[in-house]
Amino acid sequence: MELTFDPKEFVEKTKSILRTPVAFYKGIEKEKGWKPAFTYSIVLSVIASVMGLLEVTLLYPLFQNQLQGVFSPDDRPQFLELLPAFFLSAILVVLLGFVWSGALHLWFRVCRLKGTYWNAYKTFTYSRAPLSLFGWIPVVGGFFGLYSLYLLVVGISVHYKITKTKAFFVLVVPLIALFVIQGMLFAAATSIMP
Repeated sequence: MELTFDPKEFVEKTKSILRTPVAFYKGIEKEKGWKPAFTYSIVLSVIASVMGLLEVTLLYPLFQNQLQGVFSPDDRPQFLELLPAFFLSAILVVLLGFVWSGALHLWFRVCRLKGTYWNAYKTFTYSRAPLSLFGWIPVVGGFFGLYSLYLLVVGISVHYKITKTKAFFVLVVPLIALFVIQGMLFAAATSIMP
């Protein structure tokens, strides 16, 4: 198995995802196989891990006064101590992309949407771009998470040929159900604790 990486293609693909998501998702319908999305996922995960590593090692000292209760100066992780976590997080994100795509694909089948596992994988992988690239930015990172959710809705609507509204509900209903179940479990667990 040979994977190739072209930095210029990565940048162009990312620009297209962020600026013209509908056209991008329509264009990747012609993309053959899983390797381009897999390669993109690897690069995206490495970039996100590097940004997280830099955030912890470079931005933490700037906010040290505000974060005094989080780490004492002696407990703050050092750069070399974080390197194993960097590699592990990049690998886990790539592997979990397959798992989450499988979960999405199964849910789409329950909802009777017609598409393949690879449609779900490509949709999920490419939708992660804003969160992976910019989610580390303090305060505004959450907005990029919302934009990633929007891109996932757009990808679902294009790949499964449904409206964005239906794609939104197909995606959000199970999330709401999970939050409700989690809340019920938390309430039950806290009620039995002494």
